[in-house]
Amino acid sequence: MIRLISRSFGFALLSFCFSGFSLAQETLETQCLRSFNIRINTQTEFDFGDKSRTHHNLSGQLTLVPVTHSTMPSHLTWWALQMTDVKQVGNGVTMPFDPTYELPFAVGLNAQALIDRFYFPVELPQQEQDKLKGLAYYFQFANFSQVQSITPDPFARIENDTVGLSSARYVIEVSEQGVETIVKEKYEYSANSGVSGRGGDSNTVQRIEILSSQHRMVPDECWFTSVKGEESLHFSGLGDAFSLKTDQSYSILRSSSLAESLLIQLPGDLSSWQIEQEATELSEEELIALAAEFRTQLMTYPLTDLRASELALWLEKFDPVIDTLGTLLIEKAFDDETNMRLFNALGHLDSDNGNQLLVNLMQTNTLTETERFRAMRAITTGTRALTPQLTEQLLVMLNDQPFEGSESLWGSAIMAMGAVLERRQNNELTQDILSALQDKVGVASDVNEKAALIAALGNASHEDSLNIIINHQSDETPRVRANVATALGQIGTPRAHQALSGMLYTETDNRAQQAVFGAIGQFELEQSDIETITQLASESDSERTRASAIKAIATQTHKKEVASASLKRLMRNETSRRNFTLAAKALTALNDTDN
Repeated sequence: MIRLISRSFGFALLSFCFSGFSLAQETLETQCLRSFNIRINTQTEFDFGDKSRTHHNLSGQLTLVPVTHSTMPSHLTWWALQMTDVKQVGNGVTMPFDPTYELPFAVGLNAQALIDRFYFPVELPQQEQDKLKGLAYYFQFANFSQVQSITPDPFARIENDTVGLSSARYVIEVSEQGVETIVKEKYEYSANSGVSGRGGDSNTVQRIEILSSQHRMVPDECWFTSVKGEESLHFSGLGDAFSLKTDQSYSILRSSSLAESLLIQLPGDLSSWQIEQEATELSEEELIALAAEFRTQLMTYPLTDLRASELALWLEKFDPVIDTLGTLLIEKAFDDETNMRLFNALGHLDSDNGNQLLVNLMQTNTLTETERFRAMRAITTGTRALTPQLTEQLLVMLNDQPFEGSESLWGSAIMAMGAVLERRQNNELTQDILSALQDKVGVASDVNEKAALIAALGNASHEDSLNIIINHQSDETPRVRANVATALGQIGTPRAHQALSGMLYTETDNRAQQAVFGAIGQFELEQSDIETITQLASESDSERTRASAIKAIATQTHKKEVASASLKRLMRNETSRRNFTLAAKALTALNDTDN
């Protein structure tokens, strides 16, 4: 057994106690234990309203050794990996040490040399798993025998990586010196592939284009002696609003000597890699020293050179003294760009201490409303299940403390609570927050607060809030009715659809009508509903209401002929150039869809 202390994020080896086979130094070569020098260079161009360009270099030593796993399927071939001496440079600046990269882990290859399983000796968040998985995918190549069997025609197959499912073709090249190289070219990513940790997510990214791709492996009797490659990808989505282009080159070259790696000492059976993570409390002196180091680095390091997710990993080292950051935020120690990046990073950090700080900052009236709103957005970023500490803080803020700030800010805080429930994994504490929101709707006398509470229930997207939401569909205030409509669309059940259909025939206020159109357009509508939307839009003097109707009709691809006729009818009488163009584009898109 390996005993490992987890100090916030880092790992410190204490001692070894092996219960399985241990690799002896004299058998290292016969066991195919070897080290490689690895370099990965990535340039990224990102455009999502604001354009930015980043350069990232990762280098270090990579050690590989074949292992077994006695509790996993026997058809898998297992390899253990560890990077050491890791260095990262972002935009020319040395980045903080990231201990994730130096964690030993393993991959299981199936008979087709596809990575079938990953083994991590400690629990890791998905984002940190993806970092290590990304390293392993660099040397996911077809077997030499697979490619050779159909030469000279290319061998093709589907492969998975951290981006998604790609189609790749293979050939074998032989140099003048007789060195055989497996050459892989990816030529297509499947339509449902997404992106992780690259500035987007699978909902934002709608198309991935492979601009260029070539990867070369020199195989040997163990696995390989070198892997090199270059690849350019373009991610796009949300029309033309989102664009991300990556250019990457890498080399993994065998080293003449072994790196100082834990793999030399670890058991050869992965089932013996049992790691105990022991929480250790820092002494008061250690906390003071850590806080001083944190403050110094916060004030001197170019924080905006790191993406929010990268900055969060760095913050985790200082999680026990994260309140130091809160003090500096309150003291206005950072420019606006750095301030915004730090709030985003706190959301990605998603720790107990970080979430406590965010809730406190949401209620700190010495911060600007913009800063407090950033704290609210950040608290909705986390995905971990609610903890008792965070639940208590949110309930106290909702029920027990007078909120100092504008009505709109208080409304944003309430709506953020609903988003917190939707984003995070459900547990028994989820219902505590949901029940508190539901109860407060019934007693809310302020219109703005009631509207915010309805919106929060919609954000939470729990079907058991449906009765409460429907009870307010005839509220005397258009703002409340508008939020009811939006919430029904978010819940998205047949009963929510039925309630929206009722509001379609009764709602007369422009703002609420726009919300009804926007929500009901998410469902497949009957012809009568499409015709009703068309009639209401043709009678409306509100440009926004007519635009909402056009958008709702445009989604009804299952009733293509009816929707097309409705759009043509609206175009004949449309006085707004913007709406006319919107309808024309929607009509073209409908005509391009398959029946």
